[in-house]
Amino acid sequence: MNVIGYIREPSNAESGDSLFAQSEHVRMWVARQGHNLVAVCQDTAGTRKNLDGLRTLMGIAAQGRADLVVIPSLDALSPDKVVQEMMLMKLRSHGLAVTSTQESDHAELSEPAVDPARMLIRDIIHRVEDYRPLLEAAESSATEPLELVVPIEVVEPDVLIEFVEAPATS
Repeated sequence: MNVIGYIREPSNAESGDSLFAQSEHVRMWVARQGHNLVAVCQDTAGTRKNLDGLRTLMGIAAQGRADLVVIPSLDALSPDKVVQEMMLMKLRSHGLAVTSTQESDHAELSEPAVDPARMLIRDIIHRVEDYRPLLEAAESSATEPLELVVPIEVVEPDVLIEFVEAPATS
């Protein structure tokens, strides 16, 4: 099986292994499993919007050169569960299976999710993806103002509102 490793440098606020230690965890896991390590892609701390390592990983996957992504831990994707699930969905959409070198992460990575929070996050992400084309179509058509066929006329209502004091209770 062809495997891509993905590692990410932890930011100052996060605890975690160095890039070297993460890389070694991935390499040892791949060697123990007897798989073929195609590449190890990495992102540095502070590259939240510019994930070149993740983009490279997706490029390798798009070429069909890998079947599995190995991460040293879920925190390598992100410390945030929502971001983790978005990244997992993207990796899986490219036909990649995802596993972690940490056994404790395997339940979190399971399909279908067993963690109620992850189940909710995945459901929301899938619903957003399902409605994205509809929302984008509505957004693109909203750039041109609508011309009303029937003119709208504001009518003053003939409603009288009278405030009545409630009788005092004894």
